[in-house]
Amino acid sequence: MGQTCESRQNQTETLDITQVLNKCNLTKNKIEKEIKILENKDKITKEKAKECLRKKERDRAKFYLKGCKIYQNNLRIKQGQLDMIEDQIMNIENAKTSQDTIIALRKGNEVLKVLNKEVKIEDLENMKEDMEELKENDKEIGDFLKEKANEDIAECDAEFEQLAKEVQKEQVNNKNNNVTNNIIDLPKVSNNQVKVGQNKINNTNNNKQIIMNPNFN
Repeated sequence: MGQTCESRQNQTETLDITQVLNKCNLTKNKIEKEIKILENKDKITKEKAKECLRKKERDRAKFYLKGCKIYQNNLRIKQGQLDMIEDQIMNIENAKTSQDTIIALRKGNEVLKVLNKEVKIEDLENMKEDMEELKENDKEIGDFLKEKANEDIAECDAEFEQLAKEVQKEQVNNKNNNVTNNIIDLPKVSNNQVKVGQNKINNTNNNKQIIMNPNFN
């Protein structure tokens, strides 16, 4: 109930401040319009005074100049009023900003109080223990995976060595097979052919000796 009344009071204060600001702005706009009117009248009256001086109507020129003084005095008054209303608007806006800041800070403090009541040291300690346990589990999993990876690498190296030996053995066998396949079977020669061949060779050698010896009868 107390909070409801306070909320309604804040809404009423905010509404009043808004209404005051609106009224101040309306007054400011009204004063600015009046200043423009006075400035225009002062300008016109001064032109009339100049025109009278051109016509050498000195008394009439002084009359218009007195009117200019009246307009100028009113302008100073209106300008003072405008300065005051602008200062007032600025002060209200600053005060409103300060009030909003205080309300926001007050609500923030209330929220912090509620949150601090809900947060307990035991909860933080439990959370810390849970986090440490999770870290330990992550470390164990990482160590297991690392050990498993090392085992896989060792098995892979052993398989590689075995495979290399098999490939080398296959290469040696293939080389031996190629050498055996490249041996040429020569035809068999009979003894008669060998004797005939030898006789031919002997006859040829004898003929060479006859030719080379010119003293042969």
